[in-house]
Amino acid sequence: MTTALAIVALIVVFGPILWQIPKALWPVRLDGSATRFTGLYRRWTVQTFTGRVSDHQSGTSSRTIGHVTAYDSGGVISVSDGRRRFETNYNSFNLTDARGGVHPIRTANLSPSLGAGHLVSAAVLVHGGKPGYAFVVYNHTTGQYWTMQHYRRGLDVPPKGSLTRMVFHLGAFHQVIAILCAGLGFLLGILAHVQLAAFNKLGVKPVIRQMEQRAADASSEEAQAHEALARSAPAAPAPAPTSADIVAQIQGLTELHGSGALSAEQFEAAKAKLLDA
Repeated sequence: MTTALAIVALIVVFGPILWQIPKALWPVRLDGSATRFTGLYRRWTVQTFTGRVSDHQSGTSSRTIGHVTAYDSGGVISVSDGRRRFETNYNSFNLTDARGGVHPIRTANLSPSLGAGHLVSAAVLVHGGKPGYAFVVYNHTTGQYWTMQHYRRGLDVPPKGSLTRMVFHLGAFHQVIAILCAGLGFLLGILAHVQLAAFNKLGVKPVIRQMEQRAADASSEEAQAHEALARSAPAAPAPAPTSADIVAQIQGLTELHGSGALSAEQFEAAKAKLLDA
């Protein structure tokens, strides 16, 4: 019984750390459709949305690790501040597509520069059917894009649903245990950072190409919608002629009649039509 409990404890303590080793060595890649990750990350999928920005909001959350220590040396008080502060920048906004659908988007440590009405695409990480944070945001209006949440080593646990958490899936407790194991936690953190840097440089290109195509399709749909709206709008009625217009046209008819271009019958018929208008 004691042996079984010890085995269970070892699995609980070291299982996630040991599983992190093959994940740290597996490259982060997307499949040909840029909708699913491959290999050990195949449980994570990607959804891409394109639309006009509204309700853009941003905020910051912070977490402090460590404490302040005071020393009394012969009546002299010295203070050592061993605190470390970690901040996560959050952004949220809505994308309204050409068909009127509204898609809420969230980012963590991405900080995109967006304006109301900008045409924007966002690639959202999905795990277990639940959408997480967008790991690529492309502002087609300004031609800028932002990608990959930054990982800060030293017990900085990224939020669930972020690309960093997909790669470096260790909580604070297991990070401490991994660091105590001959610095294994630092090594895993460095490998995760290298993985994300490589994906940021090469892996997001299929997503960017897909976003550019979606932006072109969205612009075409918006143009077609505007044309359909213009065709369906009723034509404005022609303004009624003023008395000055009628007098000017009768004078023109008189000149034509005097020059022989209009007969007497034609002149009288045209003048009667003007007076009846």
